[in-house]
Amino acid sequence: MADIKIRKAMPSDFINFPVVEKEAAQAFAEVGLVDIAEMEPSPASFYNELPLSTIILVAEDAGKMTGFCVIVEMDGEAHLKELSVSYHSSGKGIGKALLRYAVHQAQIRGYQAVTLTTFADLPFNAPFYQRFGFKEFVPDKNWPELKALHAAEKHNELGRYKRIGMIKILGGSEQNSSE
Repeated sequence: MADIKIRKAMPSDFINFPVVEKEAAQAFAEVGLVDIAEMEPSPASFYNELPLSTIILVAEDAGKMTGFCVIVEMDGEAHLKELSVSYHSSGKGIGKALLRYAVHQAQIRGYQAVTLTTFADLPFNAPFYQRFGFKEFVPDKNWPELKALHAAEKHNELGRYKRIGMIKILGGSEQNSSE
């Protein structure tokens, strides 16, 4: 893990995001979710259109981009929209490093929570986030944007699989950050 570097993304990085996202999707094919693995990644132009408040981070291993994550504001809190790590780089701690840094960035920006939606039963999804203090929750009327996103996921191609909302309440220091 000594060669892993996490940094804020630059617009010139965005051209590589679809490649990393497509490589990350191979993990879904490995567990039989070929339809998810074959979904088209977001185009590079998508990231240029995100609000300036968006936290976009890049992971590099030995100078090569191997992952990225995107945190947007949703319902006044930080929402992890995406965390992608190249399939060939999995198991090196890159996802952990990205997640830790993203949560830290949300914390320094004054957010009280980080939310996300994910697959409930895949080891590299909900169980991964649980190890970092995220807990399953059902968005209610206090979370209208997240509730709408969760409902939309039930009606698109993700709806065939169990998707859940998760939340991590942020405190004075990062808590529950186990390996």
